[in-house]
Amino acid sequence: MLIIAVGQICRGLTPLNTDSIAALENESLFQLTSSNLPIVKITASFGDLEAGMETSGHMEIINNEYERNNISDRANDYDRKISIEYLGGFNLMFPKKSFLIETQRDNGENFDAEIMGLSKENDWILYAPYSDKSLLHNTFTHELVRRAGHYGLGTKYCELVFNGQYHGIYILMETIKKDKYRVDIATINKEDTVGNELTGGYIFKIDELPENFSMWTHGWLSDNSFPDAMDLTYQYVYPKAIDIGEQQKDYLRDYISEFESILESDNFTDPNIGYNKYIDVGSFVDYMLINEIAKSVNSYGMGTYFYKKKNSKGAKLFAGPLSDYSYAYANTEDWISGKLASGFVYPGKLRVIYWWYRLMQDEYFYNLSYTRWLELRSDMFSDASFSGIIDSVVNEIDEAQQRNFEKWPILGTYVWPNSYIGESYANEVQFFKDWIDNRTAWLDNELFGTVLEASAKISNKQHVAQMPSNSAIGVSLTDEYFCAHILSKKYFTLTGLPSYVYIDTVFFESASEATIILSANATPENVTNYLTLTISDSVLNGFNSVSSNNLVLSANEYAVDTQIKMTTHKGALILRCNQPEKYAGNIELFNTLGQKVGSYPIQKKVVNKVELNLPSNVYIVRIANTNNIFTQRIVWRN
Repeated sequence: MLIIAVGQICRGLTPLNTDSIAALENESLFQLTSSNLPIVKITASFGDLEAGMETSGHMEIINNEYERNNISDRANDYDRKISIEYLGGFNLMFPKKSFLIETQRDNGENFDAEIMGLSKENDWILYAPYSDKSLLHNTFTHELVRRAGHYGLGTKYCELVFNGQYHGIYILMETIKKDKYRVDIATINKEDTVGNELTGGYIFKIDELPENFSMWTHGWLSDNSFPDAMDLTYQYVYPKAIDIGEQQKDYLRDYISEFESILESDNFTDPNIGYNKYIDVGSFVDYMLINEIAKSVNSYGMGTYFYKKKNSKGAKLFAGPLSDYSYAYANTEDWISGKLASGFVYPGKLRVIYWWYRLMQDEYFYNLSYTRWLELRSDMFSDASFSGIIDSVVNEIDEAQQRNFEKWPILGTYVWPNSYIGESYANEVQFFKDWIDNRTAWLDNELFGTVLEASAKISNKQHVAQMPSNSAIGVSLTDEYFCAHILSKKYFTLTGLPSYVYIDTVFFESASEATIILSANATPENVTNYLTLTISDSVLNGFNSVSSNNLVLSANEYAVDTQIKMTTHKGALILRCNQPEKYAGNIELFNTLGQKVGSYPIQKKVVNKVELNLPSNVYIVRIANTNNIFTQRIVWRN
């Protein structure tokens, strides 16, 4: 069974005495009769569990979609055998305990079940929010991950009856493991010891070491020498320690060792030989931004996961998935700075892993993080969006939370490591909202830099060693880098090609250059339209596709193409064009919903300065000329 470490915490925090917590349990014989949430009924074969004990059991789930769930209803979501045990670590100190569940066939074999609408799998967590009295931390965080476009653990609220006793609100959570619908990486077998097959996929983590941990068998020790860096021990997750081969261990260790050596070198910012060669930069940016919002005591520390795809599937190291955020959002009494809405986490003394501290010393990574922050805050991470997520969940669980806190009467009572003690559930939710508002407002003020304006330029290319008889187009990027060394042609679209002409191959040349080879039937005579290239964000470090200038295929010389460059400066949009005589008389701006927000006149000159009286946001600028229509996304700060 593969699990995530929900509830593990960093060094330096001291748990409350378990006897004082256990005294808070309500031993009333409260019985659940019905709920608007799914009802989970579990019976363990040997009665109450003990720490470290795994036993068989039976689980029933009543989930009448769009209708009320009654305890007497027939189980219609799941009704099968399971194995069950307590989730370990500091979760065991609370009277309301979390469980690890494995769905099984009657003979004990794994059974992939689609539970409560989550993707089919056999490993699950029934997470018991206890110290987090808002009941929101993990569901909110993983929703942010999904909104940012990454895999976030699936979560579903339910109410649990265990061995005939009501246990309150629980959250069914997916575990971190290799799976098509979880961490989607290639299968690697023991015999995969050379070439492309050796390069992935892998999952590893930094976490609290289990009792049976053996160095070099279950993981390895980083040999980094970065100043003031803590000792890092990496643990194998996939393949498991008992399954991973020696060549595979050597490959993964060497890959991470090379990456860390580059981070420590003077060349770490070089896009071709520096960190950009080893990591999926976009995933590291989003991981950092979400962790800075949450300000977890575990950020950049315990419960930090990474995965690596094989070379043919992207190759690089990805940050994530994110795991547990119980001790985040100021639920950190013993970590003084953790209670404050101010202050970055990545450079702090509690950070275990130094990678982000070093990455933020690179101007490109810093500016990409700033650009991404502005984009997310304009939409997916806006104050209104955050409030909508919270209100939606609170409305869903409002009825059940009342029963939960009747069973566990801890409102108005200290539970380790609370830094805030609300007298009501509404107080706890309001504190959560207020803290996030204050935190993001601080980040708005303290995250600053230069907005990157990613663009692509295409040009004719006559001599291509790989396919000399075919027409070739050179691609160069500005403020952007390719995130893979193998570029699939499906991510490149040339508008203007005849239907019978297509992209044959795309060759990676460098971090910012590529060559597009057209099919053999492409000639300057039959490709007479202006060509415009669009590159999908799937092969870029950034988070948006980019479009190029116009180009006419030429046999002997570069065609004169129209180039438009847009920048923003001191409340104005600056337009530069090498062929201003082709300008139409105005530009148009649209918001991200496609709604037109303004039209502005421009003159037929090389440089136009357009004063914009618009609120800060992300906009699409549309410019027409005699040959084509240009569009570009801009991040506008008033």
